Amino acid sequence: MAGRRTRRMALAAAVALVLLAASPGARSETPSPSSQALDETKRIASDIQRLTSALEEAGSKQDLLLQAMLSDKVDEITEGKESDQEICLAVARWISANIANRTAGTADPYETFATRSGLCGSRARLFVEMVGRKNIIARIFNMYNFGYVGGGHSCAQAYYDGQWRFFDVTYAGVFMRDGKVLSWNEIVADPAAALENMVVFEKTIDSDIITLEDDPFCPKVQNRDRVDRVYTMEALSNARSAGFLGFPDIKTLYVKIDAAGDLKNPILLGKIDRSGSDVNAAGVAAKLTENLAYTLHTLDDYYHTQWQFVNLKPGATYVLRYHLYSATSDKIAFWARAERGKIISGGSFTAPATLGNNAPQTWEIVFQAAEDGSCAFLVGYDFRDKGVGVLIDAVEIRQTA
Repeated sequence: MAGRRTRRMALAAAVALVLLAASPGARSETPSPSSQALDETKRIASDIQRLTSALEEAGSKQDLLLQAMLSDKVDEITEGKESDQEICLAVARWISANIANRTAGTADPYETFATRSGLCGSRARLFVEMVGRKNIIARIFNMYNFGYVGGGHSCAQAYYDGQWRFFDVTYAGVFMRDGKVLSWNEIVADPAAALENMVVFEKTIDSDIITLEDDPFCPKVQNRDRVDRVYTMEALSNARSAGFLGFPDIKTLYVKIDAAGDLKNPILLGKIDRSGSDVNAAGVAAKLTENLAYTLHTLDDYYHTQWQFVNLKPGATYVLRYHLYSATSDKIAFWARAERGKIISGGSFTAPATLGNNAPQTWEIVFQAAEDGSCAFLVGYDFRDKGVGVLIDAVEIRQTA
């Protein structure tokens, strides 16, 4: 949080100096600035620098205070807990009972701790930070296509007693067997047995709907009922691309298109308006996936997309066209690799330096259906730096003439 404030103050200082230098009072009628105006410029610059330094110091103190408060809280709630499992369970129960779903939250665990508010990703990060204070290794763990096509959920897994253990600190529970918390792999290997032995954290302050404020008239969640709705045989069996969040754990997101034998009338998902905001909604509306926005756009994590086509015309050729409008950097090399059927052209694409400078681009992948009318290919890119990617406006799919 202090870093964000410092950057804002530094920017404000720079803007103030530019405005001052450009104002009539900051220069004389002659090309050379007067000594009085120059002195005034230096004085204001010095004042801004002192203010920025004071804010940096205050921010650092606030961060240190939050860190100390978090450590104290971890010590408090884990007092008397001897094993790593006891510590993790105590932390998970505290998060479930004290963090509310009033806002979407933040990637900063200290902010989540301070505001006592956040959704699944924020809570998982807070869990990782808190158990880390007790020297327990933990990582954020995501599930995709969880609950429904395109659904997603963030949890955490902690490593102790020789394996990873799965903790849901949002829907609030763990799966256990013989007194041990199970890993995600153990859960999905036998979901029926896991569901029979799920331990639900009953205490929660979540509301039935996400509200910006703690509304006393909004009914609170009955957590056992919520867990029963979320964790079902179908949800556990269909969850795909589950894994740890972030590089090098690259997720594969699935988008399935049923062509019903004819794509001569193009499918257009999104709008070609350089906003990118409609691709996600279009995927949900078409019941394909809500993760279409991540097909190429990867600013926080890394994703590959597998396009799955069924009921195509056997042997026919089709075009998938990405409408691209911005990139985080130039010369990002993308690829498309066939898994069923055949890619005829467009198997590679390099984002040009002009992308984003009022020069949108398209990437066309021409593919051929297999004899059974199916085709599948994986789309991704070669990594150079964390957080690179391309923004997409729309995805268009049609059969060639």
